[in-house]
Amino acid sequence: MAVLREIKKEMTSGEEISQNMTKELTEQMFSELTKGQDLHHPSVSPEQLAAMVVQPISQMGLAEDESLVELQQALLHMMESMQPKQSDENDDQ
Repeated sequence: MAVLREIKKEMTSGEEISQNMTKELTEQMFSELTKGQDLHHPSVSPEQLAAMVVQPISQMGLAEDESLVELQQALLHMMESMQPKQSDENDDQ
């Protein structure tokens, strides 16, 4: 029983580390994308955001180049399809 508690404790601490790394990476990405901009109204293009998501995956060598290109295109398509919906929602308010 003690072994199970120890494993659970290690898993929980690993999740916390992962969450902190994700938060730090997200903050770093945001600061790089918005460098020199007004932080109240930053301007980030879908292309920039997709590239920032794909770049760390590429640097770690976790996927083939062809897969990364497909991922980047899928992210762009998703973000571009969301833009008109967001504009329509803002117009309604």
